[in-house]
Amino acid sequence: MTSCGGIGFVIFILFIVNDATVILFNKNRPIVKKVVAVPKRSIFPVDGETKSSRWEDVTWLVKKPPIYTQILTNLNNLFYVGTIHIGIPPRPFQMMFDTGSTLTWVRSKNATHSIGTERTYYSEILSRTSRTTRRKFRIGYDDGVVTYGKLFTDFVSFGDYYNPKFRGYVHFGVADVIDEQADSRPYDGIFGLGYGESHGLVTLMERNRITSKFDPPIFSVFMSPLPSKPTESTWGGEISFGSLNSRWCQPEAVFTDVIHLGDWRFHANQLQFNGIFVEFESEISSDTGTSAILVPKEIYKKIMKLLGLRSDTQVPAIKCEEKISMTFKINGVRLSLTEKHLITGYHGKCNLQMAPVNGNLWVFGTPMIRKYCHIYDMSSNRIGFAKTVY
Repeated sequence: MTSCGGIGFVIFILFIVNDATVILFNKNRPIVKKVVAVPKRSIFPVDGETKSSRWEDVTWLVKKPPIYTQILTNLNNLFYVGTIHIGIPPRPFQMMFDTGSTLTWVRSKNATHSIGTERTYYSEILSRTSRTTRRKFRIGYDDGVVTYGKLFTDFVSFGDYYNPKFRGYVHFGVADVIDEQADSRPYDGIFGLGYGESHGLVTLMERNRITSKFDPPIFSVFMSPLPSKPTESTWGGEISFGSLNSRWCQPEAVFTDVIHLGDWRFHANQLQFNGIFVEFESEISSDTGTSAILVPKEIYKKIMKLLGLRSDTQVPAIKCEEKISMTFKINGVRLSLTEKHLITGYHGKCNLQMAPVNGNLWVFGTPMIRKYCHIYDMSSNRIGFAKTVY
C-alpha cells in the first residue's frame, strides 16, 4: 500500500521480529516462475489493436459465480474499505483491502487514537479463540508512516464467518503504535491481498491459495466511476473471489506474468503521454490501496513539463477541461487512460491523480482499476486487465 500525503499506501519495507530481527527490503527481487501452465490465449483485436495483441477469452471466468463478493465503500474518493470479522464471537472491522501488501493488521485497544475518531480495536480478552505469539511486526511505508505491534492468531473471515471457505485460523498483526498520519485515516486496519511472501506466517490469502478454498484461486477487483458530486461515502465497487465480475467487467483480458508476488508487480515496456513517447522500461505494482498513479520522479518531471505544471507537488492542480491520454504497452497490448480517469474535482477545482515517488517502481492505483478490472491469478502467478462495461 502506498501513501503520498493522503493518497493511499505502497508498502516499502517490512520487518518481522522474533527472538532475532529480520529486515526485508523490497529490492532486487528474483523473477518468480509460474507454478501452473498458462492456458492457451485467444486473439482478439480490440479498439484498433493489432492482431499481435494478446487478448484472452475469459468468458468461462465471467460465467462462473463468485465464491464471495466483497462490497467496497468509497470514502472521499481516497479510500476503498470493506468489512471483515475477527475472533469468536466475531467482531467487525472496517478494512482497507490492499494488494500492495501481504500482512493484515488491526488496531489494539492500546493504540493511540485521534480525538473525535471512532475506531474498532482488537482485544484478545474479547475472543475466546485468540492466541498470542512471541513475534512482533513492524511495517514502514515510503511516506514515513510506521505501524508496529504484536502478532496474533485467531479466526479471520470475510463474508459468512460461519462458512469455512471464508474463514481461517491465521496470523495477523495487532498494532500498539500507529503513526499519527495513519491514525487519522477512516479505517480500522489493512487487509493484505498479496501472497507468496508470508515469511513463515499463515495469512488468510495464503491459506486459501494453498488449500484451494477459492476454485479457481483467482480474485478480481472492480472500482466504480467517481460520483458526479462530492460525497463522503458511496458504493465503491466489488472484489469477486473465484471469478471475474460478470456485471461490470468485459469477458476479454490481457494477462502478464507477475515478477514479485508480495505486491503484484509486473513489467511494462512502453509509455506514451499525449501522443509523445516517453523513455520507459519499468516495473509496475497493482495497488488497490493507492488513490493515484505513482510515477518515478524523473518521468514525473517529464510529464509535468508536457502539461506545463510544476513537478514539485503531489496530485497537482490542473484545469478541469485539460485533455490527457496516457498509454502503456503490457504484453503487446496498449492500455490507455484519459482525463476521465486521471483528473478529479468539483466546482471548477481539479487535480491530476498522479504523484512522484522515489525509485523506479510505478504504482497503478485506483484510477487504473476504475478503467480496467484487475484479475489476480494466484495459480499461474499472473495479473490480467479487462475493460469495464461503462
